[in-house]
Amino acid sequence: SRKGELEKALQYAHAALKWLGESNFTVRSVMYFVLGGIYYSRKELEKSADAMQKAGDLGERSGNVDAAVSALSALGSIRVVQRDFEGAENAYQRAFDLSIGKGGKILPIASSIYSGFGRYYLAKNDLEKARESATKGLEMAEKWMNADSQVGSLLTLVQVNSIEGNQADAIKYLGQAKKISSTYQLMPGMAEQIQACETQIGNSSTNKIDQSTLPEPLTERELEVLQLLAAGMSNRAIAAELVIALGTTKTHISRIMGKLNAENRTRAVILARELGLITE
Repeated sequence: SRKGELEKALQYAHAALKWLGESNFTVRSVMYFVLGGIYYSRKELEKSADAMQKAGDLGERSGNVDAAVSALSALGSIRVVQRDFEGAENAYQRAFDLSIGKGGKILPIASSIYSGFGRYYLAKNDLEKARESATKGLEMAEKWMNADSQVGSLLTLVQVNSIEGNQADAIKYLGQAKKISSTYQLMPGMAEQIQACETQIGNSSTNKIDQSTLPEPLTERELEVLQLLAAGMSNRAIAAELVIALGTTKTHISRIMGKLNAENRTRAVILARELGLITE
């Protein structure tokens, strides 16, 4: 089973780290990166983040910029999934600083950073910056032949265009991502992201609404939560701002998505703007 395979991989990774000398920064960096990927596949995000942090630190100490930047970009992506935007921004910025070579020239490995920033801005509902970052990431990844960054950037462009109703472009970018994924072995989680984008495209044509079709109006508290969602705030930040429990915040968001017939938070914000429910 896949669970059994991951368990074996986890054991091998830990055994390799135990065997490697503490001063072998380069190889230990690679092994921690592998370990981070295994934990990510097991849905253990905090352990994955910890491993990626160590991989980045060791890569930087060894002078292996590619390893450090790849690990820190992965760390940023994990923080985005956790909605820890400050942590994500810090990881991406550190990776970007490392990717600047002699004379201020940005190294090709920075494609993973731009790809990550695309996901970061998408999660914060800033579609324009998401498109700009993903486009730059795609351009750099194509030159550097970085399949993971290519697919990551393409999937961001799929979601941006799907949210904006540009289905033809969304389908085009999705096709490119699927073609690359059929040729290269990608990072853990990419297959699930591709499937999620396919679902989003399939749903987007059926969930357009107008205010009169809402099953029930949003409550005053839900409108407050919606406004903070549009500002790109995390669940924890919204709870703190409104002085409510985190679980209550999640319940409000779930109800908002249900009432707006939205498959995710970003789509809920887009639909709410169309309905004039959000004040700019």
